[in-house]
Amino acid sequence: MFKRKYRLGQVINFKNAYIFGCQFFTFRVVKNNLLYNRYGFVVSKKVDKRATVRNKLKRQASSCIEDMVDKIKKGQDMLL
Repeated sequence: MFKRKYRLGQVINFKNAYIFGCQFFTFRVVKNNLLYNRYGFVVSKKVDKRATVRNKLKRQASSCIEDMVDKIKKGQDMLL
């Protein structure tokens, strides 16, 4: 799990975000004025109604991003 400073809060505006997507997920990126990235993960109830399944998917996505943190450009807010 990411430390608190690397997690997105509730007030981030993604209206002017770069959006990358495919059939299975959408990735939104907005620049921030920080020296590090912040990440957020959202899984809709359309995927599965059970919270345990959605949380597992969030943990798996978070784990993948944690492995690639060194390769990702700094200073961005990202929502998956």
